Amino acid sequence: MNDTQSAIISLMLIYPNRIDEIVEKTSASWFTGEHLRAYEFLCAGDGDAVSLHKHTGITPKTIAEWTEVSSSMYGLNKHVKNAENEFIARSLNQLGQQLLHSDNNEDALRMIDTFNNDLSVMEKVEPVSAKEGLGRLYKELERRSEQDGIMGTTYGLDDLDAATEGMHDGDLIVVAAPSSMGKTAFACAVVEAACKAGVPALMFSAEMTVEQLLMRSMSSNS
Repeated sequence: MNDTQSAIISLMLIYPNRIDEIVEKTSASWFTGEHLRAYEFLCAGDGDAVSLHKHTGITPKTIAEWTEVSSSMYGLNKHVKNAENEFIARSLNQLGQQLLHSDNNEDALRMIDTFNNDLSVMEKVEPVSAKEGLGRLYKELERRSEQDGIMGTTYGLDDLDAATEGMHDGDLIVVAAPSSMGKTAFACAVVEAACKAGVPALMFSAEMTVEQLLMRSMSSNS
């Protein structure tokens, strides 16, 4: 059972008068399986456990287990953020699998563009006035003038850092090369450099175990 998805469905059942608020902060694409069926049904406004069971076939036991996960609207924002992050992780994993099985560069680039566009659509960006934008710009320029070295997070490679100013928030960076050219070793080095710089890093691998990845990292430092 996915506790994050269950928590959001639980709040929709417990607070039917606040479903619009919950729907505004969430997306159907974040849900899977029975959670998706429940979300779509409850979005229609018929939000009670009996009708949910009757119209979707989801068992009363499952519904009861969901309602035990969360009962307070105070936790909604946390659940929303967790659900969004889980969706992004699933999407990244799916994108990785598709790229592994793609032998066409144009198809690969199209997959990446689609993924990037999907993430952009998810972002709820509020309008920003020119005055506020200038204020942010001045603060950023001031920060840059006072900072030594690169502006972003280091790759761990001086030449690449010099050319790119490091990695920045919001970047989607794709590294492509034929087999056995060092993509995994490069990724391990970037993760290690980020961690040394105090930036948390999370690495997904569809091919190697954690032991193999650690062995790669140790070998590169030996």
